[in-house]
Amino acid sequence: MMSKIKAVDQKTRIILFKLINSGFLAGIDGVVSEGKEAVIFKSTGGMKDEKPLPPHVILKIFKTTMNEFRIRAKYVQGDHRLSKDIYKKQNPRKIMKLWAEKECMNLKRYD
Repeated sequence: MMSKIKAVDQKTRIILFKLINSGFLAGIDGVVSEGKEAVIFKSTGGMKDEKPLPPHVILKIFKTTMNEFRIRAKYVQGDHRLSKDIYKKQNPRKIMKLWAEKECMNLKRYD
């Protein structure tokens, strides 16, 4: 992994290593882009349920700094598709999960 992985916190790094060790990802090839909200990595797909994943996989890792937490919370607030119970807990990691779920739902709309 490239040096910009330092932009990713320790918990996220452990998750990435687990994805590689489990075979879900064959590897993380490097940083494609880094912005104020996320780091985009190019990676290589591995296997899932004994079926090969696409060879080119993009990972978007959201940054979890407290500075941006309130802005992100506002982004997911009021979206009827997302659980309101998680939002109430004000946990940054849970808000990040909601943020990612909302982005995924929005991308699926274009599929």
